Amino acid sequence: TFSDIFVNVNLPNFSEYCFVFVLEVAFITRSFKRKQLYGTDRELTIPKELMRVIVCIFYTGVMVGSIIFFAHYLFFSRFVFVVNFAMLVFLLGGLRIIKRLIIRKLIREGFRNINILIVGTGKISEIVVKEIQDRRYLGFNIVGFLNDSKENFIENIPVLGCLSDFSAVAKKFFIDEVIITLLPEKKAVAELVKQTQKMRLGMRIVPEQFEESLPVLDVSYLGIIPMLAYKIKNPHPSEVISKKLLDFIASLILTIMLSPVFIIIAVLIKIDSSGPVLFVSKRIGIRGVNFNFYK
Repeated sequence: TFSDIFVNVNLPNFSEYCFVFVLEVAFITRSFKRKQLYGTDRELTIPKELMRVIVCIFYTGVMVGSIIFFAHYLFFSRFVFVVNFAMLVFLLGGLRIIKRLIIRKLIREGFRNINILIVGTGKISEIVVKEIQDRRYLGFNIVGFLNDSKENFIENIPVLGCLSDFSAVAKKFFIDEVIITLLPEKKAVAELVKQTQKMRLGMRIVPEQFEESLPVLDVSYLGIIPMLAYKIKNPHPSEVISKKLLDFIASLILTIMLSPVFIIIAVLIKIDSSGPVLFVSKRIGIRGVNFNFYK
């Protein structure tokens, strides 16, 4: 009978496989949540989102592979491991690409567009306008500018008033977000911040040093104070140790998985040419220290 077919099916190590895959799902879910892959960030490009997916799946594979290695699950095939990784990248990455393309199409057609008001005019404002216009998929609709100058239009976008007209303009044109490209007096900025908070509007400020092309590393916080980092910071020792440990584990697992291929390549090299299989050259490392580089 139909039920007898399933009764007589022999699935060796079925419980162990289930344990590994359930563990993998838990790791992926946690990793995706930390990388904010369960939301849709309009400003995240498709390659960057796909790279986040691949990185999450890779690190999950490293952790699961480590568990398989130290648990001595010898039944777990390398082929299954590699195919599982490829399928996860294809399915999870592919679904996100399709979702993002659909959302971008809807946004270009006007779905949930964000009305933008730019405070300030000049070169930086022109750059902001160009960057927004080149990224229609973000759904940013530039309504106009605020500036105390006598200009009426900039890049065919109207100047809607002075800084003092902010509240009235924001209400009249249903502004969702404000971008400040020209920093007026501190009192004026403070007043703008208060008004945007009161009206529950988003606000972004282009740094004064933007035109100097300083290498901004990241936005960090000192308590409640946001800070722009313009220099490369030295990593904490714990970060260095954890990275080296992760690199070692990943290298060990990949070396074991690819060892048959390495052996075949080594044999072919010895057959084809004389000399050692490994090519060794001197390289200069950190602070001028020499080390052997193997290929």
